[in-house]
Amino acid sequence: MLGASSTWRFLGGLRCKSLTVSLDARDAEMATASLVSGAGGSLCALQALDVLQRSLTDDQCAALVRWCPALLELTIERSPLGPGTWLSALPCPERLQSLCISVADEAAALAYAANASTCRGLRQLRFHFRAAETVDAATILRPLWPACPLLRSVELPTSPSDFMFGVDGDARKPIRFVDDAGRVAIWRLCGAGTIVTYERDFGTNER
Repeated sequence: MLGASSTWRFLGGLRCKSLTVSLDARDAEMATASLVSGAGGSLCALQALDVLQRSLTDDQCAALVRWCPALLELTIERSPLGPGTWLSALPCPERLQSLCISVADEAAALAYAANASTCRGLRQLRFHFRAAETVDAATILRPLWPACPLLRSVELPTSPSDFMFGVDGDARKPIRFVDDAGRVAIWRLCGAGTIVTYERDFGTNER
C-alpha cells in the first residue's frame, strides 16, 4: 500500500499533523517520487512523523523529511541508519523539538549528535542502539551544548554489565561543560535499567 503513489497523494491531501508509517527501501523510493511530483504538498502541516523503517538510506530519509517544514517531533527507528547527514535536509531544523533515532552503535550516535547540533530548538534526544560497553555519555553530549541551548533530556542505552550491576560511581557523577564565554552546563544521570536519561540541570548551569 505504501508502495503506491495513490497512497502518498492521499496522505498529502489529508493535511494531517501526525503520521506513523512503516517503510522499506522500495516504499521510500515510491514516496520520494510521489512527493517530488507534488503528492505531498500538504505534508507542510505535519508536526510529528514516526517512521518504522527497514534498510532506508540517509538519502531516502533526506528525501522524505525535506517535505516537512513544520516538524516538531521525529522518530526513525527499527533499523540502524547512517551517520545522520540527512538531518541537514530538514527545511527548518530549528523547529525540531524531539528526535528519536535507531543507530548501529555508539560511534554512530556520536556522529548523529554532531549533525543534530543544527537543531537549535531541540529539547529531547533519544538514541537506540545495542551498547556492548559503558557508553561515554560526555562525548555524545559535548557537541550538543551550547549548539542546542534548550536541550534538557538525552536518552542512552546501558551495557549488559551496567544493567546487571548498575552504573559505577564515576559514571554517575554529573557531567560539566564550560564554553569559551564561561557559561556552564551540568548534566545529571537519572534512572536505571536498559535505558538511562541524562537531564540538564537548569538550576545550576549558569553558576
